[in-house]
Amino acid sequence: MRKYRLFLLELALLATISSLLTGCATSFHRENAMARLSDLKPDRSGIVNVEFETPLKLAVYMDMETINSDGNFFDKWQWNHEDELILIPYFDRLVKKRIFSDYFFLPENGFDPVDIDGVFKQAEKDGAEAILSIRSISFVDWYYNPAGILDLTLIGTFWIPGSNRDALILIRGDYWDVKNRRLAFSIWSEGLSRTVGPTFIISSEDAFKEAKRRSLNNFIKELNKEVHPGFDVNLIK
Repeated sequence: MRKYRLFLLELALLATISSLLTGCATSFHRENAMARLSDLKPDRSGIVNVEFETPLKLAVYMDMETINSDGNFFDKWQWNHEDELILIPYFDRLVKKRIFSDYFFLPENGFDPVDIDGVFKQAEKDGAEAILSIRSISFVDWYYNPAGILDLTLIGTFWIPGSNRDALILIRGDYWDVKNRRLAFSIWSEGLSRTVGPTFIISSEDAFKEAKRRSLNNFIKELNKEVHPGFDVNLIK
């Protein structure tokens, strides 16, 4: 019995080492993702000094594409209203500080994420004076760790779970002047989450949701440095 426990502990150690050496860290095509988020048509990548008259009306556009382990892009994972609820308390703070007079979220569907012109036209139609585009790439990875051998035993698979789910969200935020269609600033953030569980019941959804939450919280911190640097975002409830 003692030898069996020692064997399981050794497997647990190998599983820990494996989880550090595999997954998103080694299979995420970061350069491809960053290039995709920086590719806008027409090309307006140059940042200029924009003088905004505050308060102003803000349009928020959130888009997500997914990248696979081969570096190809497709649609799978998306933002939803729960993610907007993470941002709303901070935007409400900016309204109270008279940085924004109002804000609204543009629907994700109906826009080409690379072609910003469609977003401009809709934001302008809705009376926005600035656009905050939150363009993102998601990557979700799954793999077995050495403890996966214990999946053959019902007790073992729960005691030392053999499957990992990793999720990474990379965000580029662009702040646009609608009237002149110029880029005022860009920021980057990301969130990584990892879950471990029994192979036959583990889901990627939990890792993905946590990665989204972390990426948006980090995004708020980066955005705050640009628009409201005197405020401690940790005070947001």
